[in-house]
Amino acid sequence: MSIITLPITSSAKILVKEGDHITDKTTLAKFDEVHNLETIHLAKLLGVNSAKIAGYLQRKVGDKIHAGDIIAEKKGFFSSTIVKSPIDGELLEMDLSKGTISLTKYSIDAKKDLVSPVSGKIMAIGKFAIEIEVKNQSVKGIKGDGKDVMGELKYLKGDVVGVLESHDNLEESVVLCKYAQEATLVKFSVIGVKGMVMQKIKGDTILPWILVEENIFEKLINCDKKKVWLRPNQKQIVILD
Repeated sequence: MSIITLPITSSAKILVKEGDHITDKTTLAKFDEVHNLETIHLAKLLGVNSAKIAGYLQRKVGDKIHAGDIIAEKKGFFSSTIVKSPIDGELLEMDLSKGTISLTKYSIDAKKDLVSPVSGKIMAIGKFAIEIEVKNQSVKGIKGDGKDVMGELKYLKGDVVGVLESHDNLEESVVLCKYAQEATLVKFSVIGVKGMVMQKIKGDTILPWILVEENIFEKLINCDKKKVWLRPNQKQIVILD
């Protein structure tokens, strides 16, 4: 048995309750629309009194605006000062005391539902996370970085995996090796490797990764060719098969 913790946001509408048995297709939560706020200090940009910015606006509160649209203009004898929108969004509000306007941008990612990737039982629902008890085995790493990925675990033997070695059939896999050269990690990202489990890392990599201790590494060798769920931020590797 293992406990899987899935993060949620305060805007989440929870669709399950504690004690529910779920599958790997159960929608756990839906998210309300979230807007990112962009504040523009119009008075400073135009060089005018804060209380007078309304006279220079070319749009009104509630207007839809595209990036590059002129939202304010101050005309002079020889030249004009214009302010353009940096984003696609909506003119949300105007603050005459501060001389600012606020634009809001809809966050598309917020529309994604949270679907459980595993079957199990809902053990706890908190403000920022849902805990699921699963039958799958899991192990903990020392540290990790990157997004969650799933793939078939592929064990590569040797103390160091070099860039000139043959690396066939690694696409869509999670590679298990003691150490890979920086150039090898670049090669792996190009050929479609999804993530790395290692004992040592040097430099940066765009691939999600988790470092594990030797005893965990030896345990994972026995899981070669099994599907795993790599969770770098939780430093957790879940064996799905």
